[in-house]
Amino acid sequence: DACLMSNLEVAYQVQPYAKYMVASEENEPNNGWPYNVIMHKLVDNADLPTASLAELIVHEYVKSYVDIEHDGPVTQAACDLARVNDLVQPLDKLAEALTAHMPEAAAEVWKAQKKSAHFWHNTLWDLSHFCLELEAATSSESVKQAARAVQSALKSGPGQFVIAESHSGTKVERCGGSSIYLLAPIVEISRYYG
Repeated sequence: DACLMSNLEVAYQVQPYAKYMVASEENEPNNGWPYNVIMHKLVDNADLPTASLAELIVHEYVKSYVDIEHDGPVTQAACDLARVNDLVQPLDKLAEALTAHMPEAAAEVWKAQKKSAHFWHNTLWDLSHFCLELEAATSSESVKQAARAVQSALKSGPGQFVIAESHSGTKVERCGGSSIYLLAPIVEISRYYG
């Protein structure tokens, strides 16, 4: 129950230690998770599989803010950490395609960033929305194909990296459940990243 943690880098680092991760791409409103609802449902169904509990948390979390008519953006996603490489592999191919398409790719990436959902002072970008905008912005067919492959890897459901995703608010309406650390040209790289 922390802000800004539904992030590919976080999932990659946590995967040796956990099977599932439930987190928000955005800053969480002060109320955090609706623990009373989640715990009651777990008590009523103590045999609930972990993946189902993770999905329940996602939907109850967003519902709790919709129910109180919270007017800010809310995101939550459950990720199957055993499938993190299902996203890492197409993302690596996208990085290769972008590198091969330099220097044109630099302007296209920034154009896509400006149009896609981002968080925490232009440091975290929703990966699905970014790839959607990059696909539209690029002149490279290989970048387009690689961006589509990343979007496909981010489709939510059973057997996927993102098993459940929910959001509320116009800022996050195209979010797919996972962000990446992708700086805007105006932001300095953190000395802690590396």
